[in-house]
Amino acid sequence: MKAHFTYLTILCWLCMSIPYFAVAQTAIQPTGNGSTSSPYLISNLSELYWISQNSSSWDKQFQQTAN
Repeated sequence: MKAHFTYLTILCWLCMSIPYFAVAQTAIQPTGNGSTSSPYLISNLSELYWISQNSSSWDKQFQQTAN
């Protein structure tokens, strides 16, 4: 019985972790330099993720170019 519980636990963990690993994001720096005249142009999730991973960009200017 304990072996079945262990296998079931491992199976549940694998099933829950697959979606997390399947949608791993890649950080891509958006175009622009973050200034008022050339804001970072955010057009996709990878560029938005780049912002979240680079705290030095948080005080810069951004413009969303796509939904």
